[in-house]
Amino acid sequence: VTLVSTDTAIGELVNPNQRTPLYKRFLGGEAVFRPDEALVRLGGRTVVTRNIYSDRDGRIDEVDMLIDWRGNRVVDDLHAAIEARGLDHAVVGDCLAPRQVHIAIAEGALAARRL
Repeated sequence: VTLVSTDTAIGELVNPNQRTPLYKRFLGGEAVFRPDEALVRLGGRTVVTRNIYSDRDGRIDEVDMLIDWRGNRVVDDLHAAIEARGLDHAVVGDCLAPRQVHIAIAEGALAARRL
């Protein structure tokens, strides 16, 4: 398993108390972390990456599976329908902007109290 991220550290937003055991498990299982790199292209079973600072290309050969996740996005499909019906509502969490789950939970609790 190779984890590629444009972030400075893999899992940098994970709570440090949880990050340490995750790192031990991944790296103890021979996973490879490649921070500060972006996916550039896939050719056959080779993934080409590029360091976001040096612009040097890297390669990952013999790739069996590629999972490409480029971050959260706003999902507000229901907002217009609820608003059109004139229902009392609040927009929280990823309906507003991508955020961490604990922030969305807190926003939901505050919104529930207001409603």
